[in-house]
Amino acid sequence: MKGKENMQANGLHPVKVKITKRKGGVGALTIVDSSINTNSYRAMIASEVIDRLGNPNTVQVGFGNQAIAIGSYIGEGFTTFELSDSGSKKVIYNKALVRQLIEFYRLDFKDRTSMTFYEVKYGEEDGNCIALITINND
Repeated sequence: MKGKENMQANGLHPVKVKITKRKGGVGALTIVDSSINTNSYRAMIASEVIDRLGNPNTVQVGFGNQAIAIGSYIGEGFTTFELSDSGSKKVIYNKALVRQLIEFYRLDFKDRTSMTFYEVKYGEEDGNCIALITINND
């Protein structure tokens, strides 16, 4: 074909990326592990979740069998994390937390840099609202 070049002959290779479909709606929690490119680890919490928690400046995080618990206060012995603003979301920038979440829930970041979780329920512990965000590694 005149005017067309063989791209592979020019050293170009196809991009192979796993494309995942969004489930629609706003995610309750997004975990980011972009260590390959930027060494950036963070957990982003949706504004709706933060609103239900009472708009705290700090949160505590707990691990459950099928859900992550996030609240302004969960209990003694839970680490308190500062929240930063990022658009309408609040963000926890903490490598150790993100690594623990990835390991505990066996999240696979092989072909992606972020995972978003949509299902959230709310409970209460000693008068404090706790968000329970269902974790699935689909």
